[in-house]
Amino acid sequence: MTTKGGGGAPNQVSCNEFLDWINTNDLSCMPIIGSCYTWCNGRRGLHRIHNRLDRALCNGVCPDE
Repeated sequence: MTTKGGGGAPNQVSCNEFLDWINTNDLSCMPIIGSCYTWCNGRRGLHRIHNRLDRALCNGVCPDE
C-alpha cells in the first residue's frame, strides 16, 4: 500500500534510513483505520497531492488490538 498519491517521489535515501531505523528498533506500523490518506493539498486533477502524514509505531509490548 502506498501512503502518497500525486506529486514527486519521496527522497529514497530518507525513506530507506527511516525503514532501517524501524527495523533496527524492532518496531512495526499499527494498522490503518479509516482513510489511507490524512492530508490533501486541496487541488484537483494532476495537481492534487494526498498523503498519510500520521503513523503509529509500536514495539513487541503493544497490545494486539
